[in-house]
Amino acid sequence: MNIYTSSFSIARKLDESKFFVVSIARFSPRWHSGYTCFEFAPSAALLKQYKEGLRNDHYTNRYIKQVLAPINVYEVFQRLAKMAGGRDIVLCCYEAPFEFCHRRILARYVFEHFGYQIEEYYA
Repeated sequence: MNIYTSSFSIARKLDESKFFVVSIARFSPRWHSGYTCFEFAPSAALLKQYKEGLRNDHYTNRYIKQVLAPINVYEVFQRLAKMAGGRDIVLCCYEAPFEFCHRRILARYVFEHFGYQIEEYYA
């Protein structure tokens, strides 16, 4: 089992028998009928601040402090792995690959704290 990040536009096309598509967005698209992991989603207030011009570095710091630091990230991934049943996990939000977004902040956080590399799935 591998863990990836991706955008909804790419994840929508994935074979769900091979991939466990997980929304980590505060608000998921209507077509997404899979699991939503609100533990990794930014708060509505943080999203609003970003849309109003919050700088990327400030958003990153607040996302880590408000969302990731208070939870046991490892336990969340353990739960997702059980739910995935051996399928690869794809953590999704709206931004296109290589655009600034919280899924890449999460991936970097996981690497820095647990040494696990989460790649972007964009094929």
